[in-house]
Amino acid sequence: LKPGGTIVISSLKPFADLSQIYRDFADRTESNEELEEARKLLSAAGRIKQKENAGIYHFFSEDELKGLLADAPLSNIRTFRAFSNQANVMVGEKQS
Repeated sequence: LKPGGTIVISSLKPFADLSQIYRDFADRTESNEELEEARKLLSAAGRIKQKENAGIYHFFSEDELKGLLADAPLSNIRTFRAFSNQANVMVGEKQS
């Protein structure tokens, strides 16, 4: 990362409720095609969650993401929520 550059990292929260993401999307969609795509996404995400339970994937908590960035020469570290509050997003800027 170049000095002054921005890094963005994200992770689903451990034990994220994927059905909440689907419900929020379904409430806002206006077409059956979009709803079907959301169902496919939920199904794929469910398979990923199974792999999390099997220890293949690890989703990071907010504190774990902060820990990853804490040792880096970053400033202005910010936390955001995404996917119906089921994911953490961290943003930081590399110091010059």
